[in-house]
Amino acid sequence: MVEKSTFANLHHIGVVVSDLDKAIQYYEELGIGPFKSMKLPGTITEQTMLGKNMDYQIRSASVRLGPIEIELIQPVENALLQEEFLAKHGEGINHIAFKVENFDKERAKLEKKGLKIVMYRNRSSGIKAAYFDATEVGGVIFEVFQPQTEPKSN
Repeated sequence: MVEKSTFANLHHIGVVVSDLDKAIQYYEELGIGPFKSMKLPGTITEQTMLGKNMDYQIRSASVRLGPIEIELIQPVENALLQEEFLAKHGEGINHIAFKVENFDKERAKLEKKGLKIVMYRNRSSGIKAAYFDATEVGGVIFEVFQPQTEPKSN
């Protein structure tokens, strides 16, 4: 039996913008939307940026387009990865995200292949996400995330 690829379930494309409100307005005027502000359940239990424990903040909003979401991300505070992207490239596609069932297993597989985590966040709700530096070819970061594991409250 062939093992399912980490990259089998494309979930969203992350676009870094300098002004989230302006970007939402622009895309919605084009007919892409409505965007919804992203509020993830649970509290942050661990968070790293470029290998260091660091509090960082972003603002984000997303819209579903068929089977894929577009996520707009504005760096707010200490979001070094997104700030560096803006400084180097300007606004644009920063990452491609894949949803996985077992984050720890997929993380180990990617690290064994030599990919390094540049941003990581773990939440009390079971949501785990890591950005892996795959910029060597194509210049894009891969995000791998496991969705919420605890039941949603009503």
